[in-house]
Amino acid sequence: MGGMKAPADSASPIPEIALLSRAAAPGRLIRREKYSNYVVFAPFIRAGGESHLVFEKRASRIRQGGEICLPGGAVEADLRESAGEAAVRETMEELGLPREKVRLEGSLGVLVTAWGSAVDLFYGVLDIADVGDCRPHPGEVDRVFSAPLRFFRETEPEVHYLRHQVRPEYLDPDGRRVRLPWRELGLPERYSRPWDLRSYPTSFYRWDGEIIWGMTADLVQEIIDLSGGVSRGF
Repeated sequence: MGGMKAPADSASPIPEIALLSRAAAPGRLIRREKYSNYVVFAPFIRAGGESHLVFEKRASRIRQGGEICLPGGAVEADLRESAGEAAVRETMEELGLPREKVRLEGSLGVLVTAWGSAVDLFYGVLDIADVGDCRPHPGEVDRVFSAPLRFFRETEPEVHYLRHQVRPEYLDPDGRRVRLPWRELGLPERYSRPWDLRSYPTSFYRWDGEIIWGMTADLVQEIIDLSGGVSRGF
């Protein structure tokens, strides 16, 4: 019965059943407001007669500086924009391209990361001859480059394992450490100490002197899986 919903005209004596049936949305991310929400745009170009994805190297002075990513960022509530519009806007700003050069084609879904972010993945085409047509934002991007999809289809990534830990404390806006009141809440004593979550595999690709890894590698692998899969030669 998993995944099935009651008919809208259900005669259930529980009035909430009808309300839940009308609100049900398969694939909906529950309690999304608890996550950090971001959008990512996977930009395709044709280069050398084959399909490429365009990547950025983040400026060294910003968060996660020097790492490789796809264009993206946060949805700006003040702009009243959709997630897709935010993905296009971020791509324009980061790559220095006008709106007519960025064509949104669709969405592939939401990635929930191990550290509590929800990332909407969009994809589309850049109407440029090559990455040399980009004028990357100097405050956000150090370098723009592309990699052929063929590389990801033919290359098995290195896989290493990471492990997350939950700490029953946080720093408030004034920098004071606030601990979980486990005793007051009636929780077992084990929640007074940090506890480990599961280990999870993390993929790493080496391309053109750079490392494409983590969330970006996960998104690339999803694109490869949905657009023909990997070559079976490795």
